[in-house]
Amino acid sequence: ILSLTQENKSCNDTIYILNDYKTELEEQVNRLNAIVEQNNKTISELNNRISNLENSVNEYEEIISDIENENFAIVKFKVNDLVYNLQLTVVNGNVVPPTNPVMENVLFDGWTIDGETVVDVSKYTITEDTTFVAKITKYYTVTFKCHQSVNNIYVVYDTQTVKGGTSATLPTAPVPEQFAYEDFNGWSIDGENAIDISTYVITEDTVFIALLSGKQPIIV
Repeated sequence: ILSLTQENKSCNDTIYILNDYKTELEEQVNRLNAIVEQNNKTISELNNRISNLENSVNEYEEIISDIENENFAIVKFKVNDLVYNLQLTVVNGNVVPPTNPVMENVLFDGWTIDGETVVDVSKYTITEDTTFVAKITKYYTVTFKCHQSVNNIYVVYDTQTVKGGTSATLPTAPVPEQFAYEDFNGWSIDGENAIDISTYVITEDTVFIALLSGKQPIIV
């Protein structure tokens, strides 16, 4: 009986060990299956990418062929001689105008071919390589200054934003006494020679200086 009991225990131990091996082998099989599944997924993704790239290559080959056969035109949009936007379109087709350029102290008036006449880009038929040029209007800062003799400094009397190619608006004449002077003799650029503000064309940021004379004595 003792011998049978020992033999039975030995068999149970063996079965227990074999079950452990079986479990371990099943886990390894599961891990390998997971790796195979992941690899299959990766292979599928790579095949899709390869297919997409091949399609892109075919599309570019068609575009290159069309360009070589002059079926396409290159359209440029320029702002201040710099390329702002670049598009490719079929000959006798149209392009979509890009977003309007935004610049400090500059108003965008539209797109032109000749730099002057604004055209509707969306309705403009492209028959060849074409360049659209931005028509812009520049604005400048015009400052009027007066010399304050008490502190011997120039103070800002008036500031305007003026459209390029036009003239500033003549401000009200300064009161000479406010700056410890007796007379106001007009506005100048150099502080010496009076100019006509209404005919002076603004082409850049400009400072006008008041011509004040007859310095008053300072009472202490």
